[in-house]
Amino acid sequence: VLEDIQNVQVTVRNQYTNLSALDKSKYPSEVMLTSLKTDDTKTSDDKYYIEIKKEDMQGGKFEINQYYKVHYNNLKKNVLVK
Repeated sequence: VLEDIQNVQVTVRNQYTNLSALDKSKYPSEVMLTSLKTDDTKTSDDKYYIEIKKEDMQGGKFEINQYYKVHYNNLKKNVLVK
């Protein structure tokens, strides 16, 4: 349930090298914490998205002819980790 999701952990990897493509000074752990957004103009399951800005990337841009792998984990509210 969307209401249960508090944040999303995102990693962005260079498809060819499998190294993190996120700006290391902003994301030294190579994980970006962001919110899950909703496109209210859609009614299907593809209405949910995350936003990755060029400023989040190494060099402050998305490279031309570069493929990225994006992996995300939903972080639910009120989950206790022991």
